[in-house]
Amino acid sequence: MTRRLRRAAALLALPLLLGLALWAPIPKVGDPGIDRVVAQVHTRLPGWHVVRATDTWEGGYAVVASCGMHEMGFQVVPGHGLPPDDAWLQPNDSYARISLEKVSDYPTFLIWRARPAIDRTLNCNGGLTQVVSVNARNASVVDYGQRAVDESRHKRID
Repeated sequence: MTRRLRRAAALLALPLLLGLALWAPIPKVGDPGIDRVVAQVHTRLPGWHVVRATDTWEGGYAVVASCGMHEMGFQVVPGHGLPPDDAWLQPNDSYARISLEKVSDYPTFLIWRARPAIDRTLNCNGGLTQVVSVNARNASVVDYGQRAVDESRHKRID
């Protein structure tokens, strides 16, 4: 009698385990590329929270970051004609484009360099964003507003 119960339990458990295995997601144990991109976002956008970061096609990464009520989606694409540690930025909308232009290391393209000449960050302080430019010669320059950002981006640094 106990043999029959064991066999019946095994026969019932097998389809349940198979169904669970097919239904449950495959666990993922970290991705160094995503970790590197999230670290870049935290460096360039201090105080912003990374809501999502996933890998996309051709080595790119989709990122969604939030600051209070503002949410910004963009892609970070390393390489593709740039040095290996530099990355192209592709915004999802005009808000993201305007925000990423403030922290781009190049005036006409949205690019994050691995070793920028000027470190630009977009801080999130309780919903108020401020752009901070740090130059090797002047370690504490804080620029507020679009005009100041434009002026600081077109200064010669040599």
